[in-house]
Amino acid sequence: MTTRTLIIILLCSLLLPITGLGQPDAEGQLFLNAKNAAQKGNWPQFETLKAQLANYPLLPYLEYYQLDRNFNTVSDAATQQFLDKYPNTPLAYRLRVKWLTKLAHMQQWLHYIAIYQPTTSVVLQCNYLYALQQTGKAQEADLLIPTLWQTGQSQPGDCDVVFTSWLNTKADKDILLWQRFELALKIYNFGLANYLSKQMSDQKKNEALAIIKLYSQPNLVNNTVFQKKYPSAEVISFGIARMAQRDPSNAIQTWNRLKSNYVFTQVQKQRIFQAIALKFALRKNNQSLIWFQKVINDKLDSVYQDWLIRAGIYHQDWKLVKKRIEIMPKKERDLSQWQYWYARALDELGDKKSAAKIFAAVAKDHCYYGFLAESYTKRSIELTNITPVITTAEVVAVKQLPGFQRATLLYQLNLQYDAALELNNLINEVDQHQRYIITKLVSDWQWYPETLLLSNKLIYKVDFSLRFPLLYENTVNQNANLRALNPALIYAIIRQESYFGANSFSPAGAIGLMQMMPTTALRTSKQFQIKYSDTKELLNPEVNIAFGSAHLKKSLGDFANNPVLAIAAYNAGPEAVNRWLPKGKIIPADIWIETIPFHETRNYIKNVISNFIVYQYRLGQVPNLESIMPVVKTTLIKQVTQKIK
Repeated sequence: MTTRTLIIILLCSLLLPITGLGQPDAEGQLFLNAKNAAQKGNWPQFETLKAQLANYPLLPYLEYYQLDRNFNTVSDAATQQFLDKYPNTPLAYRLRVKWLTKLAHMQQWLHYIAIYQPTTSVVLQCNYLYALQQTGKAQEADLLIPTLWQTGQSQPGDCDVVFTSWLNTKADKDILLWQRFELALKIYNFGLANYLSKQMSDQKKNEALAIIKLYSQPNLVNNTVFQKKYPSAEVISFGIARMAQRDPSNAIQTWNRLKSNYVFTQVQKQRIFQAIALKFALRKNNQSLIWFQKVINDKLDSVYQDWLIRAGIYHQDWKLVKKRIEIMPKKERDLSQWQYWYARALDELGDKKSAAKIFAAVAKDHCYYGFLAESYTKRSIELTNITPVITTAEVVAVKQLPGFQRATLLYQLNLQYDAALELNNLINEVDQHQRYIITKLVSDWQWYPETLLLSNKLIYKVDFSLRFPLLYENTVNQNANLRALNPALIYAIIRQESYFGANSFSPAGAIGLMQMMPTTALRTSKQFQIKYSDTKELLNPEVNIAFGSAHLKKSLGDFANNPVLAIAAYNAGPEAVNRWLPKGKIIPADIWIETIPFHETRNYIKNVISNFIVYQYRLGQVPNLESIMPVVKTTLIKQVTQKIK
């Protein structure tokens, strides 16, 4: 599961009631009644109730409801007063957005500039840039526009007038349009690509439209009529590169046939060669290294750079791996991922002393690559739970923070969405020690998805009891025994899938702790004779764990009890995993995982394995990577194919 998907799942779970919160106290009930009155537009009742809550920590919400009821007629002074009274709160941000939107609609650009604050909202950013353009500060806007322009994503309509005004002042307008056109093609945003082409000069427009056509029909590049109509090396290079994404062997034949008919620039050659190399790398074909060698001295985009290294890893060309990691930008090179593989390369090349030093440094990180580094050096993985000391006075101080008080009350009133906004806002305003205290207190509420989200922002990574809770122990153990599974693996899957959000729904429709799809649950119920009649049953932790464990057991059976392959299948499905199995090779698990074509599944497996190691420790087992990362063997292919049929 990607981080973005997990966040969506957790936001969905926040919309569901959480049991066990108890009844609100008298003031809490008054607040809920006032909120309900505001929603119904019963303002006389609202005012009466609000008057009774003058000292209530959630009073800002009631004041916000008042301003929000007819915001277009609210005075600027009243709005500013609220912002001054409650700065750096989620409500202040929400109100500022409404105010900026109102000012943009009224075209009050000087006022817009005066109250604008940096934001992630692209609409607000573009309105700010437009405000600068309209108030004689176009040069200031010009410095900021490229950041929003240089993306293949479609930007909001509010940006169009800003971009148009900016482009019309540029002598290199075609170049700027073409740069973004290429970015749009990389993510297959053909709507944006078409839109951009219409603003180009006639020659570049014709080339752009030809390239868009090649993306749906790459074989047109071999058509002599097409070649005569578009006698451009640029167009042909895009066509061959697109062909390589589908069939690199066909692309090679086309390149060999056409390379003498055009004068290709180095950039155009690189486009073709790296596309061929990347597709071969994704297919684990050793021709990838041959074609990467053709652009080895060129500055590669990160995706090609990473896959050049992965191709070297898969084919165990350790000299190449070492060389390419050494020339990475320092910020990337220092990541534990590439430090681990750099150490692996050094070790394979005989420099075991240097490798051991790097492995030891990487092993300090309690993450996937840290565990790999410890295991690779034949040392046992040693974990110790360390809980930072906090005093009663420090806890009291945190509890007195207005943001924490509001979050506490909102949670108690079953308003988890607002509570989460308050906590995530507060966590960025305090130091690391207070972050830890806040996370511990939220854990005491038994709000585990939010606890784990907050824990991601902690530097205290070794409080494993906080970050890796042992919930539903009886159910997990029962199903582990029933299915002959390690309970640590069940826990590892639950943590990765839902952060222990029993009420979680994914955008794709997966449900509950182990994110079961209803169709998978139905199939599993038949295979394992588990009673199942309604998807709502999957919101029950006991039912969900029963189905998830059975499905995990099936995945293990499909893949000859290889946990790495079963984990991959749990995320991507057995058909995909079967396609990724090596042909004629035995592959170390770390190499196989690193070279999985799908980014999401690669990270999913790494996270589950990391979770598994910690849960082994939490359950009193000896952490052991070998038990979950056996080699990936060619001999599995026949077995898996037969099972899938």
